[in-house]
Amino acid sequence: MENIETNKEELNTKGNKYNNRIIIALDEFESLRDRLDCATWTKLQELKVMGYVKKKDMDFLKGMAYYCIQSIDLSDCKTTILEEEAFSGCASLESIKLPNGIKSIPDDAFVECRNLELVYLPDTIESIGDFSFAYCEKIVEMNLPANVRYIGHNTFKGCTSMIRININSTTPPIVQTDTFIGLSDSCEFAVKKELVAAFLNDENWSKLRIVENDNKE
Repeated sequence: MENIETNKEELNTKGNKYNNRIIIALDEFESLRDRLDCATWTKLQELKVMGYVKKKDMDFLKGMAYYCIQSIDLSDCKTTILEEEAFSGCASLESIKLPNGIKSIPDDAFVECRNLELVYLPDTIESIGDFSFAYCEKIVEMNLPANVRYIGHNTFKGCTSMIRININSTTPPIVQTDTFIGLSDSCEFAVKKELVAAFLNDENWSKLRIVENDNKE
């Protein structure tokens, strides 16, 4: 399988901002390091990985996201697990699409990714761990899929630019008293019209600014 250079397509989440883009499809015997030499990956800005992504590939991706790569698309890769601290402290990372099929965002997964702006969560996500997005200071808005049932401690702590979180769950997810600590008091938590009362009756959700989600499907 060969590397495929991309152009103006959905992979580019920032309005064709990135100039150096590659798609790589891995089989079950290959590793990402095998496919990318140092001269190539140190110049990459955007990468889409498909196929079999193993733990050593995720570790390699974290290194790239720390030093240079700004946008990662894992939506079509064959993995259903993220490790704790999967992309923690990745200073270059601005945008990520997570693998379809994963059920949880582990603790500290993106903590202190201070340039992260866009996160695409698959519909399969059921839980989001402690400090997962803490101190991601550039995230403005986030969509939580309908299957999310649990959000941990300090998950969004210090997300100082956040102005809106869209919650698509059919019942209020379990949250902690400190899940959203450090967010602006004006941050909106948008829920379905028929669920506004349920959120306002929940001890922890009722302390937040619950609004009706006005997005038209």
